[in-house]
Amino acid sequence: MTMKIKILMLMSVMLFIMTGVAAQPSMDKQRYRIDYVEESHLLRKGNMVTVLTVKFEWPIRLSDYPTTALQTTLSRLFFGKSDQHVEEGMAHFLKDLGKEIQQMPDETGLEKRYINLKLFAMGWEKDKYISLLTSRTYRKGDNTTPDSICNELLTYDIVADNVLRMEDIIKKYWRTTRDPRNSLAQSIMQNISHDKTYNLGVMDYYDYMDALPDEACLMPEGVLFTVPGKKDTDGLFALSLVPDKMMIPVLKPSAQKTLTGENERRKDPPPTSIPMINDSIPKDSLYIYDYTSTMPEYNGKTRDMMAFLYRQIDYPQYEKMQGIQGKVVVSFVVERDGSVTSPSVISPVSPGIDRQAVKAIMAMPKWKPGINNGVPVRVRMRIPITFKLQEGEITVELSE
Repeated sequence: MTMKIKILMLMSVMLFIMTGVAAQPSMDKQRYRIDYVEESHLLRKGNMVTVLTVKFEWPIRLSDYPTTALQTTLSRLFFGKSDQHVEEGMAHFLKDLGKEIQQMPDETGLEKRYINLKLFAMGWEKDKYISLLTSRTYRKGDNTTPDSICNELLTYDIVADNVLRMEDIIKKYWRTTRDPRNSLAQSIMQNISHDKTYNLGVMDYYDYMDALPDEACLMPEGVLFTVPGKKDTDGLFALSLVPDKMMIPVLKPSAQKTLTGENERRKDPPPTSIPMINDSIPKDSLYIYDYTSTMPEYNGKTRDMMAFLYRQIDYPQYEKMQGIQGKVVVSFVVERDGSVTSPSVISPVSPGIDRQAVKAIMAMPKWKPGINNGVPVRVRMRIPITFKLQEGEITVELSE
């Protein structure tokens, strides 16, 4: 049956516009924030030209506690550094690859390489954990297939400030048994149907496994595994979600505590107040403002914005299947030319829903920029979008 999308009410989007307030630089004080970064670079170093493509859903903050272990792990994976900030890691990585150029040189004897970096949020539980899919693909010259593919699933324990891989989640006796005839592994595989495929918003996952996997992460509904031998054109491995009831016997005790948030708390105490972070972007020395004398405006009525966002949104298949709904708040910057940049999810629902909200907002046409002292300035705005499932119909409701 074709699912229908409806909007129940006119959008009353609160863009945090305040009158009579002096212009203020944006200070991010949210407890939760994932930055969505999508960019490409053409870099040259000597005779080597690198085409770099980046698509990140990078967790900046997940609670009152700093995400030290997560930042260090991700920076080391993607950039070969141990920086604790994505901006620093990216800057070092770009510098190592060479100088930014505008177009591919038309020269003989050039070496070319293509690097594709991806980071996707897969599942999370508030103040307990978040699970991520990392992918790094490398290709040289004119090869049509990657020379190197590295996909990893990670779970970050927010309470313990600890990054978990498969060996930290699954008991050794099952994890190290490579024979598919292993009774427990066979039981898990046989109890999953072989006729369903769902989309997680970044790739497909299958409701079965026919070989023991190498990667795993925790999900609210179970354990997510890579499916060996199945991958898409970008080199991402397919995934299999095994229900939690089937996985309890093979989960390590510490992994079970991660699911419940009962692991031993980190030694560093949370800050007495959430730090205020200046949200300016280094490549543009101008501040990003929260409030200005003239705030940015969408080019059209509120009703027009509502209709535009509605047309961009598809209710994610996985969230539909799981009955997941709620209100996601997306923060973004209206630049001096009115373009929309720098999206962040600051109040999440689930990765698939968050991703759809960001996609819709980033598709918006240019706004009228904010003005301060007669000069266009960069201003951070926020829009909440509510996703609902009602009586077999999908409702996307935009509200305060």
